[in-house]
Amino acid sequence: MYYNSNNWNLIAKIIDKLLKHSDLDFNLIQFKVLEAEEREKRLQMVTLCLKKCGFPYNTIVEVYEKLILEVEEAEQSYYLMEALCYIDQKLCHQNQVRPFMVDNEMMVGPMRKLNINAEELGIIILPKLQCKWSGNGKSGDEFGDLSMGEGINQLMKYYYVDMKALGGYELQNYVINDMQWNKTREFLRIAVSPLTNGNVLAVKKYKAEKKKKIGIAGVGSDVVERECGQKIDPMFYVSKKELEKKALRLIEEAARIQADILMFPEMLGTKAMIEQCLELLGKLDIQGGKKKQPPLITLLPTVWHSEGGEKECNLWEAGNNSNNLYVACRGDLLYEEGFKETLIQQKQNPYLEKRTNTSGEVEDIKSDKKICLIHVPYLGRIVFPICADLLTKSYRKLLIEVLGATLILCPSFSKGFDEFIQLTNIGNTYGCRMIWCNSCAVRHLYKKDIPGAFQESDICCMGAHGNRDYTPVKPDAECKNGQCSNMCLFYIDIPLPPFTTKDVSGQLHWHHLIA
Repeated sequence: MYYNSNNWNLIAKIIDKLLKHSDLDFNLIQFKVLEAEEREKRLQMVTLCLKKCGFPYNTIVEVYEKLILEVEEAEQSYYLMEALCYIDQKLCHQNQVRPFMVDNEMMVGPMRKLNINAEELGIIILPKLQCKWSGNGKSGDEFGDLSMGEGINQLMKYYYVDMKALGGYELQNYVINDMQWNKTREFLRIAVSPLTNGNVLAVKKYKAEKKKKIGIAGVGSDVVERECGQKIDPMFYVSKKELEKKALRLIEEAARIQADILMFPEMLGTKAMIEQCLELLGKLDIQGGKKKQPPLITLLPTVWHSEGGEKECNLWEAGNNSNNLYVACRGDLLYEEGFKETLIQQKQNPYLEKRTNTSGEVEDIKSDKKICLIHVPYLGRIVFPICADLLTKSYRKLLIEVLGATLILCPSFSKGFDEFIQLTNIGNTYGCRMIWCNSCAVRHLYKKDIPGAFQESDICCMGAHGNRDYTPVKPDAECKNGQCSNMCLFYIDIPLPPFTTKDVSGQLHWHHLIA
């Protein structure tokens, strides 16, 4: 079997050597323009060296290292690049993911560690699964991926991640089995819901560690009245129980319209809501059939979780808080002990409420420093920044340029609509699409009613690769108070090549379901 760690170790070792060469970018260009005869000459030596080191069945990396040293230093870059191309051809995965799964009988699961010399070299090798909208359309190579269109990664159907570029974050890779996603699909249907326009978030402000902090005491109008001492307008009163029931109705509706992805906003989740939603998703997965199956990926409302501490204080004031996004994938919901999420992505960057340029209050959260990345055949790589994560330039760059995200799903709970909306097209150059969603409940964060400060049309947005005008796609929403008491759901159908032309942004629009 070609898919063994020694071969991926060899890829990592070759990349490590190339990265140590000076003028790598220049040499890569010179390699690409070599005449066929010159390439063939080098290929013959490459295949001979690889045969001597036992490739592909019994590869011994150390033997190849000794053999490559026999090549003149000026020529080593060319031979190493030719070796990468040849090895990659032999290990071509054809967009199949089972060789990369810890358990290839599962529909969804963790990715196996490909190269076991990752810690030694600081290089992680990952499969470059084809994304239908991210191809560069120039070479005719279906794996010519804009998201991985720079440097050595151009030469392979795999790609490498420099662990130093992760900036202290740990990468957790998951794979969705190719049986879960039909490559002949004509479009990707993404549904988002603001969940509620009620006054439901109990925000607390306090001082801890000589700093001004923001914490969340709970969710639901009943909790807001109890914890914050507010009297809620009946028009915007949605209890914790009512909010949980509403989330369940929206999941049912997403299943009815056969949404592939369902997103909820940040902050509005509770432990009970997550448990009930996972149970419903699991039952739909078991009983629903193709006409009413749960979405392929569901992003449940994030839960602001407090562990508490030894000192006598409110839980959130102890400082052991996290903002947790529960992601549930179809085919990965039923466990022996019940129903369970596929992964939990924590918010990395806290929200800062600015008072002046030099003062403010900060969301009191910590992070486990783990980045979850889902690899999906024909959709590429999906990541889940939460609210301020997307606004943080270094983190955003890490997701797009280092990890090669092709789809960014960003739930938020924010008064700052414009900045998010403008950012949704920032991934265009890299073939990355972005969906952002918010909640109408943020209207209650304003200290007073400011005309035009909140608009329902700014509640969700999509940035589409192929849009020359870089104009985000926003919904048309004509909402009236109380109109959405039962349900509010937006969805958009993103055409997938080859069933559509490349530039489809002008044809995209959000549908609005409201009751």
